[in-house]
Amino acid sequence: MPPMPIKVIAEIPNSKAIATFARRINRGSAPAVARAAITTRPCRPIVRSLAHSSFGAAIWKISAAAIRPSRPRKLCRGMLKLLRLIVRSSHRARTFRDGPHRLPRAGVRMDPMRGLIINADDYGLNRAYDEGIVEAAAVGALDAASAFGAREALGAGPLLDSGVEIGLHLDLEAPGDAPRATAADRQAAGVAILEQIERFAHLFGRPPAYLDGHKHCHARAGLGVLVAEVAADRDLPVRSIDSRHRRLLRCRGVATADLLVGRLEESQPALPAELTPAGLRLLPDDAVVEWMVHPGHRDPSSGSSYDAGRGEDLSLLLDWRPPAGIERTTHVEAHRG
Repeated sequence: MPPMPIKVIAEIPNSKAIATFARRINRGSAPAVARAAITTRPCRPIVRSLAHSSFGAAIWKISAAAIRPSRPRKLCRGMLKLLRLIVRSSHRARTFRDGPHRLPRAGVRMDPMRGLIINADDYGLNRAYDEGIVEAAAVGALDAASAFGAREALGAGPLLDSGVEIGLHLDLEAPGDAPRATAADRQAAGVAILEQIERFAHLFGRPPAYLDGHKHCHARAGLGVLVAEVAADRDLPVRSIDSRHRRLLRCRGVATADLLVGRLEESQPALPAELTPAGLRLLPDDAVVEWMVHPGHRDPSSGSSYDAGRGEDLSLLLDWRPPAGIERTTHVEAHRG
């Protein structure tokens, strides 16, 4: 039986990133339709062909041009040896992305599956909005919800009863992200992050499953690194808002989705173009996508500029069904080792 070639792009920045890459491969999300992208200092991005023989052996074809001659050969050889070991261990994994799909045998073609996390923001902001989030979660329209640690509009009980994954919606402000913030300012911001995590644990009776931020505050200059360091210490996934933020997180070994979609203004389309059948074909085969939504029942008295949009998001979620090629997941499941 002829071997089945699979291209792998591996970019390894540090030991934590290697561990993250290893977890992805061992759970199967990387080897089946395997493209992993992490940056490397000792080596350039290395493109290899991984072939599965009829006996299931992994064969690496290494391009000599991918190695920088100015870097120590011993270190490069050590990294390549580690990568080969990781890939061999992946043959013991039975599924990819914790789904029911077996790893493909040689000669067996499988349709690519993209992971999708539907995440509702702002739980705790307003009672009417909270009720909309709980309604969507109760019918399985949500995979996760981000809750404030210090706000209790509807309370923790209804969201806990829904069974969705619950993360912390950080609410951080200056001076931690100020351009001229001092060391004391940054220390105060770090304390604020830890305090919100503690308040969340007290409110929900457990630590958050992941971290993100109100109005993307967790990605602001001066705060992005602090949040990444806290997340790395606690092994928590973090929402990445763009490619630059994604690199910052992954260079510190923090798990994050490959793409964030969702609107920030009512004037934008409620359904992201990436989640239409045409847009889906443009995504990498093994991408994990986070869809940020803000469902809720309308409350004109809230004064929110997105009040009508919350009702639109809720109606869309209650009727929407993912197209073929998408597998629903959660932050923890998508990045589980």
